[in-house]
Amino acid sequence: MKTLKNLIDLNDEQRELADRFCDAAQALARIANGISGRVMPAPTAYDLLGNLKAALGYLAEVAVFVPDGVRNSLTDERIDVYDQDLWTGERRDASRQVTIAAQHLKELLIHLEAAQEAAEAAQVALSSQGYRDHHEMSRR
Repeated sequence: MKTLKNLIDLNDEQRELADRFCDAAQALARIANGISGRVMPAPTAYDLLGNLKAALGYLAEVAVFVPDGVRNSLTDERIDVYDQDLWTGERRDASRQVTIAAQHLKELLIHLEAAQEAAEAAQVALSSQGYRDHHEMSRR
């Protein structure tokens, strides 16, 4: 079995990746919401939607595997898992809380899959659109 240090290192790596993903999503949102000129030709939108669709798929994969990972932590010999209500300080059944989280993630998965399908439908709608230089067209 790997050491506690391995678990901590993996946890740190996962947090760093999640932070970078969030930062990249924020930067993309800033560009898409008009800070960069409020114009987005369809080919650019098509590519953006393709990446959004892929990102939603990766997020769905996270939603699928998080419950098992947390459930496995309950029996991992390297750590002693506890659950304590943040407001009352009362101890709770950690296994029950994992089950509740898993139910919410199952619902999230349904929405992520629907969002992925919607991104693909939007991408298909724009798939035949292109653009030309307006000034070149008016000179012809």
